[in-house]
Amino acid sequence: MRVFDLYQGREVALPERVEAGRFRLLSPVALNDRFDLAKGAVLLSDGREGCTIRGVPRTFDDSRCLKEGLVDDSREAQRTIICRALTLLACRVEEGGEVLPSPLVPPEMADALELNQLDKALGDILDRGHLDEIVRRPRYSMKYESELVDVSRVRRMAPGALERLAARSEDWHRRTITAVLPKRLMSMVSDDEWGIYENKVFARLLDRLEHYLRRRLAETEELQHVFEGALKLDSAEGFDYRLRDKLCKLWGEATELSKGGMESVLDESKYAIKELRSSMQKIGLLRHSDLYNKVARSAQVPAELRHTNILNHDQHYRHLKTLWHLHQRFNGPTEKTPGEVLRERQIELYNFSLYLRMIIQRVLRGVQPVALLGDTDGFTFAGSSGSLVANEGEITLRLLDRELVFVPALDAVPQIAGLRPDGSGRLIVSRLPSAEQEDFAGLDSVAKGCVFSVNPLDFYCEEKIRLLVERFLWCPVYESYGTPIERLPSISVAWLSDNHIGVVDGGSWRLLCPLSGEDRARFDAWLPVAGLNAGTQAKMSSTVQRLESLATCRHCGALASFRPRDGAFKAECASCNTEWGIYSTTSGRVARMRTTDQKDVSFARFGSWSIEFRC
Repeated sequence: MRVFDLYQGREVALPERVEAGRFRLLSPVALNDRFDLAKGAVLLSDGREGCTIRGVPRTFDDSRCLKEGLVDDSREAQRTIICRALTLLACRVEEGGEVLPSPLVPPEMADALELNQLDKALGDILDRGHLDEIVRRPRYSMKYESELVDVSRVRRMAPGALERLAARSEDWHRRTITAVLPKRLMSMVSDDEWGIYENKVFARLLDRLEHYLRRRLAETEELQHVFEGALKLDSAEGFDYRLRDKLCKLWGEATELSKGGMESVLDESKYAIKELRSSMQKIGLLRHSDLYNKVARSAQVPAELRHTNILNHDQHYRHLKTLWHLHQRFNGPTEKTPGEVLRERQIELYNFSLYLRMIIQRVLRGVQPVALLGDTDGFTFAGSSGSLVANEGEITLRLLDRELVFVPALDAVPQIAGLRPDGSGRLIVSRLPSAEQEDFAGLDSVAKGCVFSVNPLDFYCEEKIRLLVERFLWCPVYESYGTPIERLPSISVAWLSDNHIGVVDGGSWRLLCPLSGEDRARFDAWLPVAGLNAGTQAKMSSTVQRLESLATCRHCGALASFRPRDGAFKAECASCNTEWGIYSTTSGRVARMRTTDQKDVSFARFGSWSIEFRC
């Protein structure tokens, strides 16, 4: 069976071990003979390791992240928060509007830092001691069983004990003229039955609450860490002030909270964490009680509780029903069907793809030389036409004949192949960072095969995408600087020389400085009637427009001072104190875009304000 490998960008035979989210179908198939997947759909798992595709058994290799989550609560909490944030952001993007939302956590996520109804009810019930009273004085039933015992231990004879004694002489002590004196008798022996239905509910509820509290506490602590990091942004050291201002603005767009509002939210979160830890400690003690240990671990309770008299009317047991129903409300079903798992993963991939496309659109809007074409996905950059196209399983940024393809992945996936020197190629963008290695730390980390992740918890999410998008856009502009256009007609060469436009050398022409307004007007009027072929006209027009872009600040759009020097150049923007140009090094020409006071290359310190690549 042939499929399209999204990571490598080519058709391959579907392997025996299938990596979920990696392959796009080239024809319709039925997964496990139950779920119909259309042509072009991304092959995802339904939660089961084994699968059947067109009658051939295969194995899904997507259990890595799930096993990680089961071991590490913070990892699972991180995944849950990211899923919830992406769902909220996807809804806002689909609502439309000219202003794209911030890619950081939306303001609704602040509600998760407060105690919900289940947290409050659990804390109240624990404080009033209802669960402790169940442990001290549990309900139970008396169970009677027939057992052959010595006559001295008999308290209540079992039915049929005398008939059995008459037939078993080995149980006689001795026989008299009138009767038989027994040595052993069948007796009714009583035993306390702790495994009644209500106690099973108690034990299984403790299990569910313990799992819920661990996850809930990890989520609250993770979100608190994000909000605390945002509050410290304006005073954090190690950031260039331009990057710090940009990150603060991005966070302000996301949460719409003032500093005082942020501090209030953090105070609420600290109180919530304290209460959750207290509840988790008390639940842990209850799970070590005698009653909990006397209920078999195999004793399970269906999701729908039976309305017994004890659960309805007992002053302590009746609170179990309240907690059970609240747990179901805030956690949903404990087990999901394969169809629900598959649909959930399809929605998660769709939401992440929408989120990734939104960031790319924000980046394109933020690069000054980019001109968007109305409501379409097209744009122009330095005289070249481009577009942003979203297909199933990938998002493609095109500029002329070059492509930068973003492949969204739900798990942490290392890069299989590095990008080309001109910034084009395929880039796997993970929703989760890796637990084993450092995340993206600059252009070199992509070449080394590191995981490249973006998500709403990452302050650098937009900076990462911008760094790669700008490298893709600018690389051919810098590479073409100073490149001569040859074999021009003598009449064209003469006109260019007489009007002092560019540098003429024999039959070739090159442009090293952007044209002035007057020269540009004369050039534009002359080019269509110069008698040049369409290809040469396009090259000359593109050269002029690229020089204009190089003389424009990519951040603020201001016109910069531009100085050519020995086949290279240097430009400076006085408005935002940035500089860019081409520099000669021992390894060749290098394009640099950075701040004027920059002394080192650090993505963590400068973000996309510092870009360097060979040209």
